[in-house]
Amino acid sequence: MSYLKQMSILILTLVIVSCSDDDGMNVPPTTGEAVTYQLVERSNSGVSGSATLELYRQFPN
Repeated sequence: MSYLKQMSILILTLVIVSCSDDDGMNVPPTTGEAVTYQLVERSNSGVSGSATLELYRQFPN
């Protein structure tokens, strides 16, 4: 097997193995405060809608 092919297989294997499931993240609850910004299209960008930012409580240190 050529060196390039071996390295490609090694890198692909490392990428697949290093991926993890992040569903177990401990996310703090929201404070109930949120700010919503309206997005308007500029220069025929096709972007419009709204963006909502929510505040989260900090975990105690």
